[in-house]
Order: sequence, then structure tokens, then C-alpha cells
Amino acid sequence: MKKILNFVLVFALLVSCFTLFAACDNDKTDSGDKDLGFTYELVTDGDDSYLKVTGYNVSDEVTDLVSKKNFSSEKIQAVSKIEIPTGNVEYKRNGTVVGSYPVKEIAESAFSNMLFIKEVVIPSNVETVGNACLAGCTRLEKVTVPFVGNKNEGNVNSKKTFAYLFGVSEVSDATSSTIKYNATGSFSCYIPNSLKTVVLTGNTVSDYAFYGLTNVEEIVVPESVTEYGAYAFANCSSLYKFAVTDKVTAIGEGAFSGCTSLVNVGLNEAAALTTIGNSAFSGCSLLFYSVDDARYGLTANLTYVGEKAFNGCTSLATVNLTALSGKTATLKNSAFSGCTALEEVLLPADNANITYENLVFTGCSKLTKENVTNYVNLHIFDFDYDA
Repeated sequence: MKKILNFVLVFALLVSCFTLFAACDNDKTDSGDKDLGFTYELVTDGDDSYLKVTGYNVSDEVTDLVSKKNFSSEKIQAVSKIEIPTGNVEYKRNGTVVGSYPVKEIAESAFSNMLFIKEVVIPSNVETVGNACLAGCTRLEKVTVPFVGNKNEGNVNSKKTFAYLFGVSEVSDATSSTIKYNATGSFSCYIPNSLKTVVLTGNTVSDYAFYGLTNVEEIVVPESVTEYGAYAFANCSSLYKFAVTDKVTAIGEGAFSGCTSLVNVGLNEAAALTTIGNSAFSGCSLLFYSVDDARYGLTANLTYVGEKAFNGCTSLATVNLTALSGKTATLKNSAFSGCTALEEVLLPADNANITYENLVFTGCSKLTKENVTNYVNLHIFDFDYDA
């Protein structure tokens, strides 16, 4: 009887140990080492199934290096650029692949406070971007996006500005910027001081798209873009790298107003440009500063220069409008007002179809009648305009 009892006890002990080992093995299989890289959520919308990016996992070693601010480590450099996949991605549930799906969405706060990130590339297959998905990424230097805001739709609210990606919560090593999203609406958000370059791959630069990005130095838009919306780049006070492509036909009202670091955007090479809106370059005090051709000319296709379009462009020395000879064009009130360095204006010999409204060159204190070629007897100057 005693032998039988001992056998039962030993058997029970073996079963217990086996169960414990099995449980430990199951724990390792289920939780184990976390998968590195993007994490996803499967979303089903009617007949459509796609993946939403919910985060990005890095190794414990990288996490430790970040906590110690050892950003020079090769381990951190290896994960500093993250690119959302462009093709289908296998989705696993409990370790088992359940299907392969496209990535169409980035969740709210998906990459928030990930200090290892220096560059983010969001491809065109992504259709929705969550609020503050890049909040607290205070080492972020470059972002590539297919559209501005949370979706590729019209500009109607705060969700339609680039700043939407950064959220409104206070963050250290970030600048609080006032972002306008329409004529009356605004909000404050925190843009990382490190962010210097934004690349847009989509075809639309909507109203207020990049408004108030005070740290950004370069914004790149594709040549397929034909118009810049109203106040699209306004108050980007550090912006100095920008080129108006030869397919752009219209620059909206206030589009570059307050861009006090902007030096040259190549307006004299923008062959398709017809319209420069009101206050489009108002306050761009360095614009034209380094233009090689001192006799700066606007293109022959230009038909409209809005009110105060170049107001306060205090580095502009010469305006050459001779390419407008024989054209139908309008220069609105105060178009070149306050250009205090302006010393020469070259008007076309044929002004028959050009409408000069009053005081186009008001406040141009260095400009004299003798330095106006093909002077016309119109009230467009502050000085004596009588013939």
C-alpha cells in the first residue's frame, strides 16, 4: 500500500512539473520576444479589409539606448527612418497568419514620443492619418506625406493642416505654433524644433496647408501641382528652400506671406504663372535678395498681380514688366507697396491693355520718376505723376 501511495505521489509530481513546463512554454510562445517593427490592427469596413498602423516596436536594447539619450548608437541609426509599407502585409492573430492586407491608415498617436525617429515616409496607399500620430517625436527631421491633414479632402478645418500630425499637448524641444485653418479658426500645436524638411507627394496644396511651420526650412511639392492655396505656406518664417515649378498657374492670397527667410522662389522662371493673389508675398523681406538678374522680371503669361502682392519686399531693387507688352494684365492697388529698396521700374512700351490701379508702387521711397522706363501718366507712384 505504501509503495502504491509513493507511486501516486511521484506520478502527481511529474504531472505537475510537466504542466508547469508546458505552461511556461505556452507563455513563451504567446508573449515571447515582441515582434519588431510596425504593429497593426485589422479593420473591416463592409467588403473592404485593411490594416491600421498602431505603433512601432523596437528592441529592448534600443529602448534602453533612447532612455540614456545615446542617439549616436548604430542601433538607433538603424531604426531612425521608418517607411510605411506600400504592398500588402501579412497579419497574424495568435501567431497565425490570417491574411495579407494593404495598409491604409495610421492610428491616432501611433508614433508619439518615439525619440529614435528622424524620418517618416508615408506612401500614397495610406488614406487616413490619425491626430497627433507624430506628437513628441522631437528628433524628427523629415516627413514625406501624400496629402496634408488626416485625409486627401478639401481644406475645411484643423484636420486639413500638416500640423494636425503633431497634436496640441505641450512637448519639450518643440515650438508652440499658432495654426490657422481658415479665415477665423485657429489652434496651437507643438512642432518639433528638429523638423526641417517636408516633402509632399500628392497633387494638391490646399488653403492653409502648411501654415505656421515656423521651424521648417524646406518644403518640396511635386511638379504636378498647379496651384498653391490661400495662406498655404504663410508664416513659415524659417522657410528658405522653395521653388515655384513651371506648371504652377496660380499663387493664392497670402500664400507666402510672412515667410521672412524666403530668398528666391524662381518667379521669373514660372512659365505658366498667370495669377499672383493679394498679399501673396507680403512681408517677404529677403525675397529677391540673391536673384542673379538684378533686373528681375515677371513672366509674360502673368495677367494679375493682386493688392499688396509684394508689399514689404524690402530687398527688391528692380521690377521688370516689359514682358507684358501687348498683353492684357492688371496690377492691383499697392501691388509693390513698401518695397523700400526699389530703385528701378521697367514698364512695357505698349501699355494699352494693362490696368494699373492707384499707387501700385506706393511707399517705394528710393524710386524716382527718372528711373521708370516708359513712364505712364497714371496714379501709380507716390511721386509727381503728372506728365
